Amino acid sequence: MALEQEGIARRVRGGTVYVCTEDFHQRQGRHFAAKRRIAEKLVPLIKSNQAIGLDASTTVFQLASALKDVEQLSVITNGLATFTALQHRPGIRAHLTGGESEEQNASLVGPLAVGSLSSFLLNTCFLSTTCIDPVIGTSEPTMAQVEVKKAMADASQSSLPRTHRSSVRGP
Repeated sequence: MALEQEGIARRVRGGTVYVCTEDFHQRQGRHFAAKRRIAEKLVPLIKSNQAIGLDASTTVFQLASALKDVEQLSVITNGLATFTALQHRPGIRAHLTGGESEEQNASLVGPLAVGSLSSFLLNTCFLSTTCIDPVIGTSEPTMAQVEVKKAMADASQSSLPRTHRSSVRGP
């Protein structure tokens, strides 16, 4: 299996289990061109005078890096790299959720991060996930990421249907 050879997953009875232990900075270089193409396709969805949520993923970081020529855009993120990329951009007001540091994802998680998201009403949010399953929903490397992404989606007017569920996959 290709995913096993790359060290991303291992076979288990009934499927595979995510085992990738790369941190944010290592993942940034993996599939860089694809992440940039995804970001370029998402940029037109972001308009001036909006409030948006951006998660702490490397793909969404590329979206933040590609944002240009927006006015009065408010962005809430739990991603430390995303916040740093946006904090001095003209026309963008960047907000960091606060919370406990999660080194693997260069992000903030926990009750403070989740609680701060509930004080925002977002036009939309941009979330990336490890994988999507039509039955169980999305998969994340940590439960803390699941909770933050769920809170961001809940704060968004354009989020997935509320029946969407997230789960953690890991060893």
